[in-house]
Amino acid sequence: MIVKDEEQFLECCLQSVQGVVDEIVIVDTGSSDRTKEIAARFTSSLFDFGWVDDFAAARNYALSKATSDWILILDADEVLDEQSHTLVREALLNSAVDGYTIITRNYSNHSSQSGWQSLIDPVRFGQNVFYGWSPSQKVRLFRRLPGVLFEGCVHEVVEPSLKRLHLVVQSLPLVVHHYGAVRGSTDKLKSYLALAKKKVAVHQQDPQAYLELGIEYKEAGNLDAARQVFRQGLSFGRSSHLIFNLAVVEEKLGNLVEAKTLFFRLVEEKEFLIEALAGLGYCYFQEGNITEAERYYQKALVLQPAYVESFVNLGAICEKKGEYSRAIGFLQRAIGLNSVHPRAYYNLGVVYENMKRGADALRCYENALRYGYRKREFLQERITILRSAV
Repeated sequence: MIVKDEEQFLECCLQSVQGVVDEIVIVDTGSSDRTKEIAARFTSSLFDFGWVDDFAAARNYALSKATSDWILILDADEVLDEQSHTLVREALLNSAVDGYTIITRNYSNHSSQSGWQSLIDPVRFGQNVFYGWSPSQKVRLFRRLPGVLFEGCVHEVVEPSLKRLHLVVQSLPLVVHHYGAVRGSTDKLKSYLALAKKKVAVHQQDPQAYLELGIEYKEAGNLDAARQVFRQGLSFGRSSHLIFNLAVVEEKLGNLVEAKTLFFRLVEEKEFLIEALAGLGYCYFQEGNITEAERYYQKALVLQPAYVESFVNLGAICEKKGEYSRAIGFLQRAIGLNSVHPRAYYNLGVVYENMKRGADALRCYENALRYGYRKREFLQERITILRSAV
């Protein structure tokens, strides 16, 4: 592990690997909290590494301190699923495999994230409650062999070195739980953006580097820069991830024709299919073609019956059509899947207000505000008006 100021998470992480790992190697890159004190309770293999704006360098230093035959990589805000312990031990016995990709469940309440899946039973971490997760997959378990190293100053991975060495990689049905959404993201966004720029400067023809930089710009709200970077990346190679992210940015910028072209391309190629169908629904809705919008959102629901964003937007469509009973049904379904979805509450509030149900509208607007609806000033005005009338 590499860590810095992780006292909030580290103990849970290290407890989750007790009884399955033979040694714990922790490299600290400059903590000023209790991180090293907590780490020392679990291992004596605790080392310092001066930060050099390079995650791979820190990871590889940690690898140099390991002595066991296999490496398992975790971040401090992650937990290894207890039921995965047996799988880990069994995987190490397979002499034909050199590395394993593992699914990470990234918990959040942002149901618009690609691949987001709702949970029947919400997950709690500290004071936070998560109603769903989105998946990511990468090699986390691999043999400690010469030449197997991390690459990339940010979003560092071992996959390129495994490929160069012609080593065998398989997927493993293991689960890593990631609770990083708990932490504040402003400082992380700034540092990751700087490192992503550095990575592009080094790997000037690598589509993946452009994808990572574009996503950092998108997360920071700089959509014009994200658009330019995604387009640059596509000039060096085809990538469905680049196409999807560029489509989303074009949509957010109001370039609906360009966005639809990209979404249709993904639909034809059956990649990011659910998100692309919903994207087309949104574009048609913005163009005022609510018939086509409804058709594409319904298509997305056929493929993913629990797709929250389709329910939210179908509710808005039905509200526009004056079909209030259907709108309420769709929006209540969305809230049932994600009970902290601000736009679902806002859309439901609009429906109730149109139906002259002021008390119900007020309750929904207050929930929308509580859960972070972006148009806060406008919403506060509606709440003030409704409170005076109720």
